[in-house]
Amino acid sequence: MSETTIDLPAILAAHKLWYDGGDGNRADLSRANLSFANLSGTYLRGADLRGADLSGADLSRADLRGADLRGADLSRANLSRANLSRVDLSGADLSGANLSRANLSDANLSDANLSRADLSDANLSGAYLSFANLSFAIGYRCGGTDPRGYHFRAVVMGDGLEITAGCRRFSLEEARKHWSNNPDALARVAVLALLAPDA
Repeated sequence: MSETTIDLPAILAAHKLWYDGGDGNRADLSRANLSFANLSGTYLRGADLRGADLSGADLSRADLRGADLRGADLSRANLSRANLSRVDLSGADLSGANLSRANLSDANLSDANLSRADLSDANLSGAYLSFANLSFAIGYRCGGTDPRGYHFRAVVMGDGLEITAGCRRFSLEEARKHWSNNPDALARVAVLALLAPDA
């Protein structure tokens, strides 16, 4: 999709028809210039947004499940409460983006730039974060990888920390109890606990 004028409402309507099994077409917004667009609550499930410019766009509460956002520019975008489950965001620029309360479960964030992004209350269960830049990300802390190969990380949730390692998801107290006999894991939990306001 080039930077020519696009009929976004028609593309979105046809996409919804396509996804629901009708006569529509999958939304191809690859390389489209949608910077600062208001796409709040938009249905873009499974859409092609590869390389799209969505910088500063409002995608709050948007349904982007399974969408292809490889290499997209989402810098400073508002993705709060968006459903980004199983989205491919590899190589995407999410610097300064608001991802608070977003569902990023099973998302591919490899090589993504998440510097200064707000990940408070975000669901990162099963998210692939290999080589992602998380420097100065808000509400996220990495605890490294233990000798078993489990990647420890924490996200600030409304009721405290959520600590994940492998397929395990715990509150801070549950993590301390679960790994009480594993000094390495406990040390990682202690590092992650520094993120908690009332640790």
